[in-house]
Amino acid sequence: MKQAAVIARREFRAYFDSPIAYVVLITFGLISGFVFFSFFFRGGVASMRALFDPLPLYFVVLVPLITMRLWSEERGTGTEELLLTFPLRIRDAVIGKFAAAWGLLAVALLLTLPIALTVASLAAAGSDGGGGLDWGPVWGGYLTAFLMGGAYLAIGLFTSAFTKHQIVAALITITILGLLWGIGEKMVLDFFLPSKISDAILNITKPISLGWHFGAASRGSIEFRDVDYYLTVMGLFLSLNGVVVDARRWR
Repeated sequence: MKQAAVIARREFRAYFDSPIAYVVLITFGLISGFVFFSFFFRGGVASMRALFDPLPLYFVVLVPLITMRLWSEERGTGTEELLLTFPLRIRDAVIGKFAAAWGLLAVALLLTLPIALTVASLAAAGSDGGGGLDWGPVWGGYLTAFLMGGAYLAIGLFTSAFTKHQIVAALITITILGLLWGIGEKMVLDFFLPSKISDAILNITKPISLGWHFGAASRGSIEFRDVDYYLTVMGLFLSLNGVVVDARRWR
């Protein structure tokens, strides 16, 4: 795991040596804050749902920006061949790159904590000592959001291994993540299909939807099936990522 840690540190620093980290963090923070407070002050309820509910859709756009360079840049610059000649286990390379991306996503989520603190302060001020923000569902929402982000990232990292063009990797990832999010959203299916057909399809597709499994967490509840789903997606796509990269090593 020492090699994985070295790669993780290298990749994490590389984010901040380029504009990617700043674009991701600033854009995510501004959009999250604007959307949240637009709904919060309109509803007047001490809840974080206005932050958590849109996260599955935000991640469809955010995650490809984080993952697009991880393998594509290596292939485009020719450093992947050099990397694969080192006495390095592919598993460590995959885990290291994934850990760096997950770390950046964690920073993005941490930057939204001032929103929660503001809500808690406003709730406490308006409750006359009789209540406030319930932090249990908030931490549960953040934990599940972190796991959901890991699943998104594993898919994006896997996609990045197929091309040496970062923009192509980002577009393919957006398409895949958008599909895996949309198949669990009735509004999306209704846009393309008659309501009765979309209802029938939704019953089949929602268990594999990335966003549907976040529904309970956005309402303040953590369910084992959702945690298990995200961990399974992570494990599956990280394993597939290793297979794809290892196959190129022996060409």
